[in-house]
Amino acid sequence: MGFITHSTYYQPTRLLSMWVVLFLVLPQMAWAGGTPSGQVIANRVSVGYVIGNIADSRSSNTILFAVDKKINLLVTETTGAPTLVVAGQPAAVTTFHITNLGNDPQGYSLSATQANGNPSINGVAPFDTNNFNGAGWVAYVDANNDGIYEPLIDTATSISSLNPDATKTVFIVSDIPSSVTSGQQSVVRLTATTTAVGGAALTASSSADTLLIVDTVFADAAGPVDIAHDAKHSAYAAYLINDLTVTLSKTIVSVQPASGPVVLNPASGDTVLRPGSIITYQIVASFAGTGTVNNLVITDPIPANTTYVPQSITVNGIAQTDAADTPTDNTEFIGNTITITRGTVTVPATNVVIQFQATIN
Repeated sequence: MGFITHSTYYQPTRLLSMWVVLFLVLPQMAWAGGTPSGQVIANRVSVGYVIGNIADSRSSNTILFAVDKKINLLVTETTGAPTLVVAGQPAAVTTFHITNLGNDPQGYSLSATQANGNPSINGVAPFDTNNFNGAGWVAYVDANNDGIYEPLIDTATSISSLNPDATKTVFIVSDIPSSVTSGQQSVVRLTATTTAVGGAALTASSSADTLLIVDTVFADAAGPVDIAHDAKHSAYAAYLINDLTVTLSKTIVSVQPASGPVVLNPASGDTVLRPGSIITYQIVASFAGTGTVNNLVITDPIPANTTYVPQSITVNGIAQTDAADTPTDNTEFIGNTITITRGTVTVPATNVVIQFQATIN
């Protein structure tokens, strides 16, 4: 408030305008993961005004502070389902993601261990039942981040540097004992501990915050086996023993001689298996256990000294074409080979019965 003083006290004759401006001395910028630590932010306030016909302005002192280092991370299992394995399987793989939620590049040390007992308190279904222990757990970093464990490439056992907001794939590789039975599950745990880039240990700042000193602040949430604000995070995955199998059998179900009746049992000693006879082959694909079979393709080269009978293929009693005309019937005869593509099969499933004919040359 301004005053004009003569021999007598007066109120201001006219207050025309007043404005206040807040501004940052440094330009506004945006960074992934937040402002990097050590960035100094400066701020002061200015006021402009007019009293009477006189314009004036004032500025405050400048406040400076440095952005602290925020340590935060997230470990997650990638599929939400156990990895299906069989008894005695070596180098079984489960997959995790590690994400840097902090504001600086960080390194991470990795620990792969068996869960202790049934992790039903902190485990999330289906990773909450532990029936057997695997062996030789090792965590490996996905070198090219393609999500596929490649033993000759994925050899690193720690993450040397991960940028803010970036995610890295990590595998736990474990051997499955041969003594396990179908339906048993082994729960494993990956724990990542934040380090400096290159692997040096980190310590949280313990003193009161000072404006121009960069403090290290542990801001991570608690995981299944780690507490909040400890620069660690963890997640569970599991191996599930599965008896899922695919079995193929092939038989001759009939022989049509060049003349005369069909012989249903050529193994009985009949002598109709001679040039000109037409053989009907049958292939049966059967499934056992529970789970999903992916990319199922059945191929059968026509035997030597026989000739395929065109358009003779049936699948489960339904006639098929010889042409490569997917999705019409997913069956084809090319290069003297019969190919039946079934794709994904969810087991339990009914048998796939395939028949075709060939003539003895």
